[in-house]
Amino acid sequence: MAAAPTVAERALEILRNEARPLRASEFARHGIGRVALFRLARNGVIERAGAGVYRLPDFTSVHADWAALSLRHPESLICTVSAASFHRTTQELPMAIHVAFPHGRGTAKATASFPVAVNPHYWRARRFPQAFTLGVEVHLIDNVPVRITDPERTLVDMFRFSSANPAMQDDLAHVDTETFLDCLRRTVSRPGFDAGRLDRYVEAAGVGREITPYLQTAYFAMSDFPSP
Repeated sequence: MAAAPTVAERALEILRNEARPLRASEFARHGIGRVALFRLARNGVIERAGAGVYRLPDFTSVHADWAALSLRHPESLICTVSAASFHRTTQELPMAIHVAFPHGRGTAKATASFPVAVNPHYWRARRFPQAFTLGVEVHLIDNVPVRITDPERTLVDMFRFSSANPAMQDDLAHVDTETFLDCLRRTVSRPGFDAGRLDRYVEAAGVGREITPYLQTAYFAMSDFPSP
């Protein structure tokens, strides 16, 4: 009679079958508790990818940590420098995951426990009511839906939180003017750029007056781009 699988064997089988990170609550449905998970992670059998999130130790996806973060916080939104890096509209290599949460969500403790640095941004709905729905793409990373702003929306947010925006408080700006201008140039010159879509995002975010001079300069510089 074959021996019953060990807890380690069961945990590994579950992770391989699901082919994605799993929350502790999902393991609990299979009879594997938090203490057992902690021991397995401590012994290197599985990897703790964040607060209550575990994965196979050989996960090599470039954005595996984004998947773990999104699994823990499905309402989160990868934004600004991280989103620009994803779309290759910046040369910046962010040292932390830039991710937005609705203002008032108690996520500080959970994000602080992630094994990689997380730079959380808490956005108020009254300033941009569609901030978490407009221009949002869903990408499947390690079989986990990850919400990321699209290129045009990313550009708007890069401006909103840059030192180029006169309405942005210095202590909240985390994008310098040079980085925003580089993102602007790369975004308007990328295949598939949609000026109409960008205009809609600019209007919804309420930054038309501030960003228009930069857009006009960028459009003028693009000799093969029609005047706005």
